Amino acid sequence: RIDASATGMGNGGEIVLWSDRYTGFYGNIRAKGGALGGDGGRVETSSKQNLQAVGSGCAASARGRAGTWLLDPTNVTLVSGSTNINNSDGGTGVWNPTGTGSQIGVANLTTQLNAGTSVTINTASNLNENGDITVNAAIAKTAGGNASLTMNAAGSIFLNADITSTSGQLATHSA
Repeated sequence: RIDASATGMGNGGEIVLWSDRYTGFYGNIRAKGGALGGDGGRVETSSKQNLQAVGSGCAASARGRAGTWLLDPTNVTLVSGSTNINNSDGGTGVWNPTGTGSQIGVANLTTQLNAGTSVTINTASNLNENGDITVNAAIAKTAGGNASLTMNAAGSIFLNADITSTSGQLATHSA
């Protein structure tokens, strides 16, 4: 657990988890705005090659603007549930990627949107991957205030499932 949240009044901080080859993120990181006022901060979970983001990131604010959670892999597929594929721990607790491409369970992503944290997914290309984003599971924001979902793909964006909101605005941006 990493927490850079404001206490009382103030803006949330900035947390960056980044690697060249493989980031296995399974914890909880927070950069929330203060309960009495202040904007949410910035959380980044990134990898130049393979990102496994099972954990949760929160940059919400009760009395200010929502912060941002940035996920920054090469190719990424959004899948149902909160479990990611393409990794194994062999019972050791040390996770290793078993294939190219990152997969993110939409349950964790939706939890953050419902809390008022804006989520950004950026991809980059490398020799093996185009930097595509593929949405294979529905993203349904069902609680909380306004938030945004931004997808910036070096390659293509494939929407194979719906993105909806029934509570607060959900702004979607793609490039």
